[in-house]
Amino acid sequence: MTICDRGKLKWAPAAFLPEYTKMLRNLDTDYHRKQKPIIDEFQFEEFDQRICYGME
Repeated sequence: MTICDRGKLKWAPAAFLPEYTKMLRNLDTDYHRKQKPIIDEFQFEEFDQRICYGME
C-alpha cells in the first residue's frame, strides 16, 4: 500500500507482510467480540413470552 505525498512515494508500515495485517485484523475483531450470555430456563421462558406477546 503506497501513499503519495507531494510527489514522493511513501510506504505504509508493514503493508508488505500480508500475514501481519491479517493477524492485526483478527486481533481487532477478537478484541471487540462479546461473549454470548448464558441464559437460564426462567429467562428463556420470559423471552419466549415477550416474543409471543409481541406477535399478537
